[in-house]
Amino acid sequence: MRERWARETHNAEVATSCYHPEALVEVSWFKGTAAAFIETGKREPSDTVNFDSMSPPVIWVCNRRAIAETSCAVHTVLTLEGVDTINISYTRLLWRLQNVGGRWLIFGLRGIYIRDTLAACKPNQDVKLDEGKLAGFRASYRYLSYVLAASGRPARDDLPGVDRPETVDALRLAERRWLEQV
Repeated sequence: MRERWARETHNAEVATSCYHPEALVEVSWFKGTAAAFIETGKREPSDTVNFDSMSPPVIWVCNRRAIAETSCAVHTVLTLEGVDTINISYTRLLWRLQNVGGRWLIFGLRGIYIRDTLAACKPNQDVKLDEGKLAGFRASYRYLSYVLAASGRPARDDLPGVDRPETVDALRLAERRWLEQV
């Protein structure tokens, strides 16, 4: 939870302290090291606001490793085609954690994408979307992909999502295997 707080408040020092130096992050807009994830987060457009609504995590512990999982609604407020909009992406976040020297550090962060929404912040406005582009994105994170593409970021097609259950099964199996490694 401290990692999410640090990301939302742009506190790179606290975010860095949450991650192991070898940690990897793979989310909708980023795939790479935690250090690069934190650095990239520093350069987010100032007119875009991101925050998460999260439920308490469920945590599985095996020796010095753990997997924490929580449901999360990622809220992104931004201007799209001149209209103030809000994109809410419903996900499940999974963190790999390892106890190193008595401290639990994040070794990985991944998500499972469920569904998302996109709406104008003002009820009397309409968000103008290119229906052709929109149709090319997966159902579990369609509007998030649209927003990413509109901001010049790549919209990935290979993320675990409920529209492709086999991707969710593969992620959960990988996390279980990592947890049970000695």
